Amino acid sequence: DKNREHPHNGTNRYYAFLLVFIGAMAGLVLSSTLLGQLLFFEITGGCSWALISYYQSDKAQRSALKALLITHIGSLGLYLAAATLFLQTGTFALSAMSELHGDARYLVYGGILFAAWGKS
Repeated sequence: DKNREHPHNGTNRYYAFLLVFIGAMAGLVLSSTLLGQLLFFEITGGCSWALISYYQSDKAQRSALKALLITHIGSLGLYLAAATLFLQTGTFALSAMSELHGDARYLVYGGILFAAWGKS
């Protein structure tokens, strides 16, 4: 009994990407460094693209590309935050954010918020 509207081709690929996505999302929220968060952020973006485009219809492909572009635009904020934090403190540790002052603090916090917008 097959579903004609949504054929089940490539379910192993789907579940593999879903598992990697779940692991990367856990890594994103549990990472203690901005560099780790950046790595997991990019992995979740790639997995989102693969999962959204799973059915390979034109609509799914367009939606996946849109999600990928928005996620990558959002990741620019995380790159900015990581670079600013490292240049100001010499480390990517989230705990170092308490050492920031003035404009650097706003750049890091703003970059993280911008990245969160892109991921949501």
